[in-house]
Amino acid sequence: MKPEASSEKYSPPAYTDVALVVITYNPSEQCVQNIADASRQFCKCFVADNSDPHAQALSYLRETSHIEIISNNENLGLAAALNELANMALERGFAWIVTTDQDTLLLPNFLQEMLSSKNPYPANLAAVGCNYRHDAK
Repeated sequence: MKPEASSEKYSPPAYTDVALVVITYNPSEQCVQNIADASRQFCKCFVADNSDPHAQALSYLRETSHIEIISNNENLGLAAALNELANMALERGFAWIVTTDQDTLLLPNFLQEMLSSKNPYPANLAAVGCNYRHDAK
């Protein structure tokens, strides 16, 4: 089943120096939908898929121009895949990266809120974090 497309057409955001990086391992359809929704806040989204080579869950995302999927064809683990994507984003000229995994659900205004918080910090700032929110069902 293909995730639902947003009613809005994708248009690149004003923040061109921030990339989203996502690590996946056999993601559910809901996780794929969450990645698609979150990626709309970024001009580029890099996904490292640690699933086996026959996994098809991310095929829908391959049709999206601002999402680039790297198929590792094995579970490299979170740290190795994050390093892989961080290096790729830096090589492409991104100054900032937002690191997530397939279970992360970003609120629709996440990037705007995070970037508004970086302004009072020095230029050598290495990381900005956010609160974890768990809504029990």
